[in-house]
Amino acid sequence: MIHAGRTVTVESADHTFRVYDGDELLTEAARTATVPIARFKVRKPEPPRRKR
Repeated sequence: MIHAGRTVTVESADHTFRVYDGDELLTEAARTATVPIARFKVRKPEPPRRKR
């Protein structure tokens, strides 16, 4: 949540994604698919659902 609303850079490597905020590496995550990336969508977090 610290970086919510900020623009970050995502670098795609063969087996990982790297997420940067400026020059700072925020996280590195393993890729789960080997197909080329054609599109990557992001969205704002959804508000918590109310219990009925």
